[in-house]
Amino acid sequence: MPSSRAAFSVHQPYAEQILRGTKKYEYRTIPTRIRGRVYIYATLKISRQFRQKRANLPRGQILGTVEVIACEWSPRDECYRWKLCPPPPKRTPPPQKKTPTPRVKPN
Repeated sequence: MPSSRAAFSVHQPYAEQILRGTKKYEYRTIPTRIRGRVYIYATLKISRQFRQKRANLPRGQILGTVEVIACEWSPRDECYRWKLCPPPPKRTPPPQKKTPTPRVKPN
């Protein structure tokens, strides 16, 4: 049986900022006990203040994963603050050595 992974929905451009590592906290009205890797789902809606500027960002799909490493109450913001750790950057594969194409002898 495949293992399941939790997901949470985020408006754009915040989903993109989380995956890039520039948004380190997600503020929610409810706490979470989830720790570890979760999916980031970009909602179909775009945040109001960014509607004109960011219409070309992907929406309505899972964009990637992020790790939830803590959840704490923020008295200043009067909500829960989920601490996020973005995934490590994707490594590019090493360049392939050019090798000659094998020749096939006809029968």
